Amino acid sequence: MQNSSGVRAPAMSFILRLWPDSDGDSTMRGEIENVGTGEKRAFLDYWSLLKLLDSWREDADTAR
Repeated sequence: MQNSSGVRAPAMSFILRLWPDSDGDSTMRGEIENVGTGEKRAFLDYWSLLKLLDSWREDADTAR
């Protein structure tokens, strides 16, 4: 949805921590923290990270 008032819509901020896989694979794993709530969640690959972000987005949409 376009905002014509020039005011930016509320945003969510995250801290993303990444570490290498112990097997030496190039798989992305780590932890993401929602700065606003302090909630931390681990992820094991790119797709699980996207799923976490999407679930937080859906939660924010529901709360509005």
